[in-house]
Amino acid sequence: MLEKYIFEVPLRLQPLVDAGVLQRVGAIIKDTSSGRIVAHMQQTGMGQQLVGSLIGSPFNVLNTASSLVANAQLAGLKRMVEGLQILQYANLGVGLVGMGVTVAGFAIVNKKLTRIEKTVEELSQTMDRNFAQLYLNQLYRDLNGIRGVLEGIEASKRLSDPKGVLINAASRLSELRSGVRGHIEYQLQQNTFDEQLFTQLTSALLLCDNARLESYILANEYDSAHFSATAVAGSYAELFDDVTPYDLGQKRRISHRQPGGNIAATPMGKPVGDQNIVTALRDITDAAATQPFLIEALDRKRISGPEYMASLRDESTEPLVLVRFDE
Repeated sequence: MLEKYIFEVPLRLQPLVDAGVLQRVGAIIKDTSSGRIVAHMQQTGMGQQLVGSLIGSPFNVLNTASSLVANAQLAGLKRMVEGLQILQYANLGVGLVGMGVTVAGFAIVNKKLTRIEKTVEELSQTMDRNFAQLYLNQLYRDLNGIRGVLEGIEASKRLSDPKGVLINAASRLSELRSGVRGHIEYQLQQNTFDEQLFTQLTSALLLCDNARLESYILANEYDSAHFSATAVAGSYAELFDDVTPYDLGQKRRISHRQPGGNIAATPMGKPVGDQNIVTALRDITDAAATQPFLIEALDRKRISGPEYMASLRDESTEPLVLVRFDE
């Protein structure tokens, strides 16, 4: 049923976005006047590989084994996210828009999890030793649990009937994301703020939640996917809506005054900044709120979940696409 939707390059709609005829809300492009959804934004396997392969900023020129093609694709991705105003979101290292965990491949996802663990290990040096040991043990268990489930999802691609494995994976990810959310809540309750730890934990939460939704879609369980997507959107609103640049700034000043305190940088190289963090959190929340619309469209058009995800994974020319359904 793949003929019922088409992929388009986001820049083709950019003039209409610039003119105010269309606007981006989360992961959708909608008509400003009528509110009608025009397209859904989705990252592809190629886009995940481009961003995931970089050590520094996602929009730096590739430093190792880069090709003219790769650099051209990266430049195209940079233009798209800047034009559609999702640069801050990308700079947090939590991905771009839409789904993409299972299309990225386990190697890239594992690299993200390893980066998170390394960040936490480095930060543990500044914690009280006894507290750090308890905190890190639980966090490592959660991260290793996520890694194990994602590895199982990758292995399920080789099964003749992976549905049971995918549903079990989604259920397990629901439990693990509760642990990660708890770590984020704890960080937000502190009087100090560590940008590096916060952005990495947020990355882990999005990784977990997107993998859960994709597992249900791959199992063609659209009702469960829709229920989970709606719950995730509510969870992000509850978690992030009260975070303000002012509050983060106050916490940073306290951190800076403490012995050995400093303004931590993200793994991308330099601090993102309070305003950009809050902008990104709003964007993350909006993107989550629009996920159910995509799932509704896939279900309504009776599009096979595995075929849809395979199309995103196999897209080899565009890092970011617009999905337009033939209504």
